[in-house]
Amino acid sequence: MPERVNSRWLPWLVWLLRIGVGAVFIFSGLAKAIDIWGFTYKIQDYLNVWGITWVWREIVFSLATAISVAEFTAGALLVTGCLRRSVTVFLTAMMLVMLPLSAYIAIFDPVADCGCFGDALVISNTATFVKNLLITVALAVLIRYNRSAGCVYPPLIQWMVLAASLIYALILAFVGQSVQPLVDFRPFKVGTPIMDLDDGQLRMVYAKDGETRQFSVDSLPDSTWTFVSRIQAPATGAGQLAIFDGEEEVTSDVISRDGAQVLLLVTNPARHGKARSGMANGINDYITARGGDMIGIVGATGDRFDRWVDKAHPNFPVYSADDTLLKQMARGDASLIYIVDGVIRWKRNIYSLPGDFPEFSAEGNQLEEVPVVDDGRRMRNLTLLYAAVLAAIYLLGLIRIRKAENNTPTE
Repeated sequence: MPERVNSRWLPWLVWLLRIGVGAVFIFSGLAKAIDIWGFTYKIQDYLNVWGITWVWREIVFSLATAISVAEFTAGALLVTGCLRRSVTVFLTAMMLVMLPLSAYIAIFDPVADCGCFGDALVISNTATFVKNLLITVALAVLIRYNRSAGCVYPPLIQWMVLAASLIYALILAFVGQSVQPLVDFRPFKVGTPIMDLDDGQLRMVYAKDGETRQFSVDSLPDSTWTFVSRIQAPATGAGQLAIFDGEEEVTSDVISRDGAQVLLLVTNPARHGKARSGMANGINDYITARGGDMIGIVGATGDRFDRWVDKAHPNFPVYSADDTLLKQMARGDASLIYIVDGVIRWKRNIYSLPGDFPEFSAEGNQLEEVPVVDDGRRMRNLTLLYAAVLAAIYLLGLIRIRKAENNTPTE
């Protein structure tokens, strides 16, 4: 009797473990792939703690991409029951590395957090170890009993699920690395103030064509905008922004609260020099001709700061800030943030823009026309496409099963 009860409930237990463990890996891989720069920074933090500073950044990027894509793909395969034995063996081997590593982190606390879910969900190092321990136990059960439950997709087409998941995760990582993350988990989100509005001024909120924007009382929009509400400073914003001119903090003096402004953020002065300096100077000419302004913020001080200025020859004011802060604001060795009335409109890795951007013309405003990356729409559309592909693969599996049944000879 107990054996019959166990065999009766075993497939349900297997599916429960598959979904639970798979969902964790899907979320972990997804959070890392979306913000591949953030995961790269976290790996570099580990390497710096261990004194490993000689590894090329390209290798770290490749490792970060491989881990994030592998986690997401393995999680998707586990949830759907595809490649049952191979996936459980692969994930168990991964946990045999991650479990002792998380134990070390929990005991010695070399970094603030493990980064297992990126900036999407920050948990303590102790919680990370407990999570990994539970996952390892669950995988041990699946190693033994995973074949007791069926699969969502027939074996002959499971490679298609593998391929679709790999491509989806790789696209997320590519966009996050070359442009900006498709979803922004950090404080400086598009649509939020670049800094706290601590001047006590009243801000008016208007909407137009689905876009919501804040205006000061002395720069209200035209009648095509619809009044929504008003807010009193301080408002929700990043708040911790600190920009320096030498030893003097000049944040409130150099960040425009009214009008358009472009911020060039240089987190790695050694990698950004003459390659895009001409573009940056051109953007400055473009925006100043239209009544705005531009500043550069370099994550360096002293000789490193001076060497970058000498190499880049900017024709706009340049200041310094903590490079960790700049990495939170936008991803990339050099990136642009476009703000209007102190509110972030878009962010881009400067190398994702065409070399002749912006084109100088008497009409239009190319800075306004740059598409927003982290507004959620592209992520939603890409995910819906991925889901549609999985659904199409499932229908293909049903057709193959039906055809096989019809071809089965009958007595």
